Amino acid sequence: MAEAKKKTTAANKAKKPVATKTTKKVTAAKTIKKPAATKAKVAKKPTLDKYYISEKPIKKTGDIEFNFKKAKQKTSRKYDEFIDALKEFIFVSETSKNDTRVWFHRNGAYRGSVDLAKAKIILDRLTQQAVEKQRIIEYLEQENLVDKPEPKKVTKKVIIVEEPKPIDLNQEAKEATFFVPNSDLMLASEVQKDDIVASTPTRGCEVFVTNIYPSNGQMEVEYVVKNENNQSDSQIKTLYGFKQNPVTEEIMTISDEEEKKLESNIVEDTEPAEVVDVESDENKNTSVENDKKSKMSKELLWTIITMSVLLIAALTILVLVATRVI
Repeated sequence: MAEAKKKTTAANKAKKPVATKTTKKVTAAKTIKKPAATKAKVAKKPTLDKYYISEKPIKKTGDIEFNFKKAKQKTSRKYDEFIDALKEFIFVSETSKNDTRVWFHRNGAYRGSVDLAKAKIILDRLTQQAVEKQRIIEYLEQENLVDKPEPKKVTKKVIIVEEPKPIDLNQEAKEATFFVPNSDLMLASEVQKDDIVASTPTRGCEVFVTNIYPSNGQMEVEYVVKNENNQSDSQIKTLYGFKQNPVTEEIMTISDEEEKKLESNIVEDTEPAEVVDVESDENKNTSVENDKKSKMSKELLWTIITMSVLLIAALTILVLVATRVI
């Protein structure tokens, strides 16, 4: 039996496969592990535990008590003295793993807060100096023993309202401008007050034309400037650029009948010639001289008449121009 078992074990050993070279290499290979990605560590903010010490009036006795509670908790502890409530906060803070801060509450409003270090300072102050419990929280505010948030800066818009300066209406009147549309196509005498467009440098001032005085090619405008209930002195400005009036020369003519009348008047006004003897030579010479003189006097008279007529005509034209008829 023993020999049979030996044979079977030997046969089994012969049947086991022999490992090839490739399998040896695989088994010999080392597995390389990649380093795990390092996660960025984010610093956590320390947790802050909030507590409140509130001053509460007792209606029955008229006295006050102090309630100590943690934020977001309904239950609170009541203390007759403020120092006892403050000691409770110091005890809780020293045993807590988190940061702590206590807020003081009085008359419906928060009066400031302190951390553990300042709470101990307040406790030392109150043990050394006696303060009525009705005034303790007020005392802490007055002594600047509590921290208060800085008030938000409110930027106020400053609006500067300048007082209106008085308007010099006389200066406005001097600087007023006038314009007549299509003035070069109109005679000055054809322009009406409503045709004149006027303006001033300052808003709110109005120009009122009181009179106009047209002449050949120009016009004088009389006006005032008004602002509310104030009025400037009367001013006059001359406007130019209007259409010119055509100047016509009138020539005065004398009819034949008027010429005969003038001649007859001239003959009547002349002195009668002297009666002389025809047969005498001296008388003949005098008559010839008289004839020459009379001709010269007639020519001189006609010259004077012509000059007078021209002078009268010129004077007539000047009078017509002066009276603005032309």
